[in-house]
Amino acid sequence: MTERDISASETPLSAAVYWFNKRGADELTAADEAKFEDWLARAPENYRAYQSLERQWLTMGRVAEDPRILELRKQDRENFHEPFRWRRFAAIAAILLIVIMSGWGAKNSGLLDGFVGHSDQSKQIARNEVGQRRVLTLQDGSVVTLDTSSELHILDMGKIRSLRLVKGRAFFDVAKDPSRPFIVQAGDKTVEAIGTSFSVRMDENQVIVALLAGKVNVEQKGLVARQTRRVDLDVGQQLVASNESQWKIGKIDVSRETSWMTGRLVFLNDSLAQAIEEMNRYSERKLSFEGDIVPEQRIVGVFETGDLDAFVKAIELNRFGKVISKSDKHIVLAPTDKKRISE
Repeated sequence: MTERDISASETPLSAAVYWFNKRGADELTAADEAKFEDWLARAPENYRAYQSLERQWLTMGRVAEDPRILELRKQDRENFHEPFRWRRFAAIAAILLIVIMSGWGAKNSGLLDGFVGHSDQSKQIARNEVGQRRVLTLQDGSVVTLDTSSELHILDMGKIRSLRLVKGRAFFDVAKDPSRPFIVQAGDKTVEAIGTSFSVRMDENQVIVALLAGKVNVEQKGLVARQTRRVDLDVGQQLVASNESQWKIGKIDVSRETSWMTGRLVFLNDSLAQAIEEMNRYSERKLSFEGDIVPEQRIVGVFETGDLDAFVKAIELNRFGKVISKSDKHIVLAPTDKKRISE
């Protein structure tokens, strides 16, 4: 790694991230330790920034200890003598740490900061605008958490509890009642559950069903009986069903799958393009790269939903891109390294 001095113009936060990364990689020399102690004692702001960083790192819990993050850190410690590998470790760690400092830890100690209340059973419709999130308690005691830009229709709560997700995403914590199936329609897919916790998401070209507890089955009826498709999901599984009849079942990370319910988005080695798309869902202000040319970078971190400024700060800190224009509606970046862009 190329050494650098902590300049007087550097912010306490960015300097704290530098020292945290270096100390975390177990490569401090005696001279480095002396420099660190000198920086720490130089100003109260330095001490507070580093102390806060350590506290927030501990609050990361499962995310910080995720095997994927630990493996990346292990790989980079083994190869830190290679400049590119060190920079990759520093970028991953810096993203993770900078977004911690964006404020989500303090602001999200509770559950939801959005509207929490009972559904309006007379209208039979629940609709969220961009950035909104709400909890609905249905007549049977089931609880639904409705995500940003989502719409849910309550069709019937009688012998068959029937709902339709028109768009967006919802998490269902279903009250147990074996005599009354709980059915969620999403496009041409039907999800049936009894006493279950699961989520359903409708994207433009696919429906995603994730099961956290209990049992669900997903069905898509065809024009004739033999064309009907049905799968049963086990706990911890996710079904991605595209409009092209391609169904894929995989495992889910529970903390990641439910993080949006607490106002956070967890990225674990996601592509930068995917992360931008997800962040944009929660903000009227949209983030993009010039010419839609997004750098081929991976991102690890935890961001507050709707906090594009912290997300952009992480991108710039890691030299993935730089802001070239900013308005109330848009933030446009240009790639820092034009050799590493997605096609």
